[in-house]
Amino acid sequence: MESAFRWRDMTFPRALAWAARHYGVRTAVATFAGSLTYAELSERVEAFALGLDQIGVRRGDQVALWMTDSLEWMIARWAVPSLGAVLVPVNTRLKGEELRYILDQSDASTLIMDAVNGGHDYLATLSEIVPDHAGQNPGDWQTARLPGLKRAVVARASGDCNSMYSFDAILDAGADRREDGGAYRALSDAVAPGDVAQLLYTSGTTSLPKGAMVRHGPLLENNFHSAARTAMTPDDGYLLTVPSFSASGVAACCQCLTHGAKLVLMDRFSAEGFCKLVESERVTTAFFADPIVYDLRNFQDRSTYDLSSLRTGSGAPLSDSSVQYLVDELGVAELTLIYGMSETSNVISRGFSADPRDVRLRSNGPPQPDVEITIVDPETEDVLGTDEVGEIRISGYTVMPGYYNKPAETAATFDKAGRLKSGDLGMINAHGELIYVGRVKEMLKVGGFNIAPAEIEAFLESCPDVSRAAVVAVPDDRLVEVPFAFLDAAERSDAAAARIHALCRAGMASYKVPRFIAFDRDWPLTGTQKVQKSRLRERAMALIEAGSVKALS
Repeated sequence: MESAFRWRDMTFPRALAWAARHYGVRTAVATFAGSLTYAELSERVEAFALGLDQIGVRRGDQVALWMTDSLEWMIARWAVPSLGAVLVPVNTRLKGEELRYILDQSDASTLIMDAVNGGHDYLATLSEIVPDHAGQNPGDWQTARLPGLKRAVVARASGDCNSMYSFDAILDAGADRREDGGAYRALSDAVAPGDVAQLLYTSGTTSLPKGAMVRHGPLLENNFHSAARTAMTPDDGYLLTVPSFSASGVAACCQCLTHGAKLVLMDRFSAEGFCKLVESERVTTAFFADPIVYDLRNFQDRSTYDLSSLRTGSGAPLSDSSVQYLVDELGVAELTLIYGMSETSNVISRGFSADPRDVRLRSNGPPQPDVEITIVDPETEDVLGTDEVGEIRISGYTVMPGYYNKPAETAATFDKAGRLKSGDLGMINAHGELIYVGRVKEMLKVGGFNIAPAEIEAFLESCPDVSRAAVVAVPDDRLVEVPFAFLDAAERSDAAAARIHALCRAGMASYKVPRFIAFDRDWPLTGTQKVQKSRLRERAMALIEAGSVKALS
């Protein structure tokens, strides 16, 4: 590892060029469909960046990336910030208005997307929200519902997409321009470490998703330190079990590049796919969440695969039973626990894989270098001492400058001392390590996805005959939590619940769809007439235990 620079002084294009020089023939990214070395990835990123520049993508533009994990995804994710534009990774499970909101709120000028993949018809979804895109000038869309969106680039299209650019054609055009090395250097040299590299959309409990503005240098250095705590080397292979659009996906991408390791992608998680890739790619580390562990535990053919290469990994939060299974049965002997946020360039604290088991698994580890964690009483704002539970507040170079185009939400997420409010409860133990306890916020965490109840409630209240909605989380064996919706509606029947559930499935990402629906007008309220979600959750649990409400599939 070079000592002449700090990673926080680097940019994505400089970091990729450095990796290509040091690890050129090593595999950078591998999928079931193929792989790229670091040298090949660098060449294609340069070509795609030049191709995007040729069709009008400029420094500072927001570019949305909406496609299934693939080699194309990885090329685009490095190319966009390498020409000085801002990457906007988009959840591939979003539908209709959910997608339109992200494209509109981010001021995306360009959309890079799949045509059809994994059973998802991306083109059909786009046509729902931009019905007038067909027949548009490919380089200058003028659409009514998304006036800021000027162009789209589509991969793997088999039909008529005359209003869009082809991903492969953009790549080929850029490859021709790449012969003049000065063109790419002019673009990449203008990028600064403090520039925003991407917007990571995250949900709050009282608002729609917000785009955390994260910067080149902090993303690279913070994730470099995170990988170093697992003793990552160029001989490691990291299996990304969650989508690349997620914060964990961003972390894995940066960690592998800064250490010359191999990033292994799955287009969709399955226990069988996990086992196949660990065996074929000799994966040494992976990201785990409770639903992933649940599926692995229940995969009957697991013992037929050679998973002996696994040595370490991370997960947050993980139940005690999941931790025990990973370490004692799956063989992830050097598992470390982790805590992080999109708003902090990913990792806030993490344990060291070299530490003894009892040390690694007693906490979420000490803070990352130059990251400060303060535990504060959220009511009094008093700073708390060792082993006292309060809200986790974060400060340091990794913290975002704010949410894109949301000044009120940005102001609200920082305290008077300038620390980022996490909305999570935790404490610092006698060893200076963070222990995550729970959430101050009412956020739902379904299968690793953070969801604002307000998002689901707003959709439910748009359904016919529904006047009010309140959503709480209830436990689930596989997904940890699932939404339970209380509705004040004109019709209160199983048929009405099924009809509303069907509308949710058609209009929202699947993990946001309520698993249970109950009709109830008498909700517990505070003195200021706010719904007491804690008491409503107790009511939901009682209904489930009594068998008075049925799970909806």
